[in-house]
Amino acid sequence: MSVPSGGGPSGTEAAGHGPSAALPYGSLPGTVGRPRPTSLAGPVTLTAFGALLLVAAAVAAVLVVRGFVALLPTDVLRADGTPGPAVVASGTAPGTATASLDAGARYVVVLAVDDDVEATFDGEVKVIAPDGTTFVADDAPGVSLSTTMGGVHARTVVAFQAAGAGAYTLAVPGTDVDGARFLVVPDEDVAPFVAGVFTTVGATFAALALGGVGLAVTVGGGVWWGLRASARRQARVAA
Repeated sequence: MSVPSGGGPSGTEAAGHGPSAALPYGSLPGTVGRPRPTSLAGPVTLTAFGALLLVAAAVAAVLVVRGFVALLPTDVLRADGTPGPAVVASGTAPGTATASLDAGARYVVVLAVDDDVEATFDGEVKVIAPDGTTFVADDAPGVSLSTTMGGVHARTVVAFQAAGAGAYTLAVPGTDVDGARFLVVPDEDVAPFVAGVFTTVGATFAALALGGVGLAVTVGGGVWWGLRASARRQARVAA
């Protein structure tokens, strides 16, 4: 007996390969195998985060520069080598100078000579207090300074403390070179100076770390962004 043709699905159709084969779950006709569009949200976010890290590194670098400049004795000598704004009294060695000093404050005597010579005082620096008493300035400076401006080199020699407020007269001996000058400036406390040094060093490492990580993240985000953008273009072409 012959089997009527056209009454049922062919072998190929029954196997799921014919025109009436079922589509994958959730797919629409004409979308099978089409790549899904790729999002740029991830690479954009990563790149933006890297850029923020670079900005933070730049801010830290500015703080480092400001902190470093604050540690330098830039107010002792002007650009032309003359006494700067921090100087409360000055004169030629040997010689005297009078200054109004604050009670309990510490001051240093700075020797200023040409920057190509070495010099030292020939004797003791004596200080006459407002009440007429005389004492020798022989304390060690809290922070030793050394600076050169306008061909003049200045360095701290001795320090002293003003017991009370008033006019103090300094009698400064001569030196072993001609043309030497002495300057009187406020002494610096050790603790704030040391704290400033550690803060500047810490900010330096922070700036380097933020800059390195920020650069790596920005480059990585940019590469990822480029790959995603290329995949999106290919997806549009395939569509």
